[in-house]
Amino acid sequence: MINFGKVTPEEAIEYFVKKLLLSPEEFAALEQDAKVFAFTVSELTKSSELEFVFGSIKKALEEGQGFAEWKKQTKELWKQKGWSDFRVKTVYQTNMHQAKSIGSWKQMQETKEDFPYLRYSAILDNHTRPSHAMMHGKVLPIDDKFWDSFYPPNGFNCRCQAYAITESKAKKFGVTPDVAKVGFADDGWNYNAGKSYDKKLSELSAKQSVKTEKAKADAWSLLKK
Repeated sequence: MINFGKVTPEEAIEYFVKKLLLSPEEFAALEQDAKVFAFTVSELTKSSELEFVFGSIKKALEEGQGFAEWKKQTKELWKQKGWSDFRVKTVYQTNMHQAKSIGSWKQMQETKEDFPYLRYSAILDNHTRPSHAMMHGKVLPIDDKFWDSFYPPNGFNCRCQAYAITESKAKKFGVTPDVAKVGFADDGWNYNAGKSYDKKLSELSAKQSVKTEKAKADAWSLLKK
């Protein structure tokens, strides 16, 4: 299981439980930055199946379950579907990584005064995509536009991470020059899920604020009658 350092289960669960369960077709129709609020699994069209998998991922986050344990508890569904171990692992890995990555982004935003840089870290083994390996070691300010598109995960089963570091550590590693700020996300993954989540929350909060103020104005108008 990927180690996300100091990211607590609560930070990941807080994000994950707010997801809306959608069919694959409904999910595909969403704008990219809205997909962080939705949960689906390709080819699972029954709401009971989606609810079961969603609940199992939530439990895995809460209890810190690794893939083997999670798979054991959900094996009957995958057996019925005839899915390969690789495909099942993709479901687990993608949801766990995204939830913890968004929790990590939230945490890093709160501590960026002390840790203003991020360092990209790919798992450099024979399973690492060459395009992701090419981003390994890039060091850039946390607010650099590079992270808008290439903050991990950058694809299904992506194991890459971004670590927050101090300015002195950034200088020691060497800040990536502008000419080398090139990223390589898989198709459909060139966005920052954590930033999209924060943006959507702000938009929803603003809309709710407008509705609340209107409701107050309407109530005050009725009281004056």
